[in-house]
Amino acid sequence: MLKKTVSFLKKSETAKSGLWYLISNFALNGMAFITVPIFTRLLSVEDYGTVSVYMSIVAVMTIVSGLDLHIGIGRAIIDFDRDYQKYLSSVLSLSIVLFLVGILLLFAFLERASKWFEMTPDLLLFAFVTGYGSFVFGFYQHNLIFMRKYRQKSLLDLIKAISEVALAIIMILLMVESKYYGRVYSHVVISMVFMVICFVMIFRGSKTTVCPKAWLYAIRIGIPLVPHSLSGIILVQFDRVAIKSLVGATEAGLYSFAYNLGMIPLIFLTASSHAWAPWSYTQLSHGNYSRIRKAANLYSFAFLLIVLGTMMLGPEMAIALAPQEYLGGVRLISVIALGYFFQFSYTIYVNFAFYMKKTFAISIGTIMAGGINIALNLLMIPVFGYEIAAWTTVISYFCLFVFHWFNVSVLLKEKTVEFRAMIAPAIIASVIAFQQYITLAFLRPFSLIERLLRFGILGLTCLVLVAYILKTARTMMTSNKDLEGG
Repeated sequence: MLKKTVSFLKKSETAKSGLWYLISNFALNGMAFITVPIFTRLLSVEDYGTVSVYMSIVAVMTIVSGLDLHIGIGRAIIDFDRDYQKYLSSVLSLSIVLFLVGILLLFAFLERASKWFEMTPDLLLFAFVTGYGSFVFGFYQHNLIFMRKYRQKSLLDLIKAISEVALAIIMILLMVESKYYGRVYSHVVISMVFMVICFVMIFRGSKTTVCPKAWLYAIRIGIPLVPHSLSGIILVQFDRVAIKSLVGATEAGLYSFAYNLGMIPLIFLTASSHAWAPWSYTQLSHGNYSRIRKAANLYSFAFLLIVLGTMMLGPEMAIALAPQEYLGGVRLISVIALGYFFQFSYTIYVNFAFYMKKTFAISIGTIMAGGINIALNLLMIPVFGYEIAAWTTVISYFCLFVFHWFNVSVLLKEKTVEFRAMIAPAIIASVIAFQQYITLAFLRPFSLIERLLRFGILGLTCLVLVAYILKTARTMMTSNKDLEGG
C-alpha cells in the first residue's frame, strides 16, 4: 500500500499539487493558530472583535472592487489558449478602471457608507483599498492554480502571510491606544506590496491592456457571480457583524475565536479544491464521469474525517491558544465544523455549474442562502444569544447544498455525483455535531466525563472512517487511471 501511494504521488500531477497545497495551507493556517495566542494577548476581546469585523468588510470590498473578474480564468486558459497571457493583462487592466470608479463612488458616499457599515470612514477607505489589493493577489493566484504552478503559489502565500503577521505584531506593539489599528495598518501595507508584485508578474507576460473579447468574456462569467460571492461572504461573515451590532464586540470576539478553531476543515477544503477543480475540469472535458464519481466518494469521507477530528481536538486547542476569557464559545466548535462540511458538500456540485459556465443559477442559490442567514440571525440572535449564529450558518449551508444538487442534477441534468453518496457522510457529521453540542450544554467543558465521551465517540468513529477510507483508496489505486486519467 505504501509503495503504491508513493508511486501514485510521483506520477500524479493532481496528487502532487494537492499535497503541495495541503502542506502550504497547513503552514499558513498553522501559523495563524500559532499567532492566535499572540493576538489574543496583544488585543482585548473587544479589539479582537473589531478586527474580525474589519476583515469581514475587507472580504466584501474584495468582491466589490474586482467584480469577480478572476472567475473566468479556469475556462479562459482553455478557450483563449495562445492568447491567454493577453487575456490576463487586459482583464487586470479592466479591474483598474473598475477600482478607480469604485473609489470615487466611495468618496462621494463615504459618510453614508460609514454609518451603514458601522465603521469609521478611515477604516472603510482602508478596507476598500486593501480589498482591491486582495483581488489582484487572488487574480494572480487563480492563474497559478490553473497553470498548475503550485510551488510558486504556495511560496507566495507563505511569504505574504509571514510578512503580514510580523508587521502586525510590530505595529500593534507600537500603538499606545486603539491597538487594533496596528493590525489594520499591517494588512494595508502588505496588501499593497503584493499587489504591485502581482501587477509586475502579469504585465511581464503581456502588455495588452485593451481586449474587448477578453473583457466581455470575463464580465459575462464574473459579474453574474458577484451576488453569489457577496452572499457567500454573508454566510461566512454576517454573523459576526450581526453579533457585534445586536449583542456587542465582546461576544463577537468570543464567536470569532471559536470560529477560528472550528475552521480547521477549511484548510483542507481550500487545499483540496485547488487540486480538485483543475482535475475535475480535465475529467469532464474527456467525459471521465466514473472517475469523478469514485473520487468524490473517497473525497467526501476523507473530509468527514477532518471534520470529526476538528470536533474532537478543537476544544483542547482552545485551552492552549487563548486565555480563560476566550473559552466561553468553545462548544460552538463542533457546530462550526459541521457548517464547513455542508460548504464542502455544495462545492462538489457547484464545480459542474462553473465548468458549464452556468453561473447565474449559482448566484441565485447563494443569494437565497445569504437571505436565509440574514433573516435567521436578525430574528434569533436577540432571542437566543450569539451562539445561535453558528446554527443559522449550518442551516444556510445545508440549503445551499440542496439547491446546488437540484440545479446540477435536475436542471442541468448532470448525474455524475449522486445525492445519496453525499448525504450519508452529512448525516454522520450532523448527528455527532448535535450530540457534542448538547453534551457541552449539560456537562462542564474539559471535565473527565466530557472528555471521555468526546474522545470515545469521536475517536471510535474516526477509526472506522480511517479503515473505510484506506480500503476504498486501496481499491482505487489498483489502477492509477481511476484518479489521474485523461
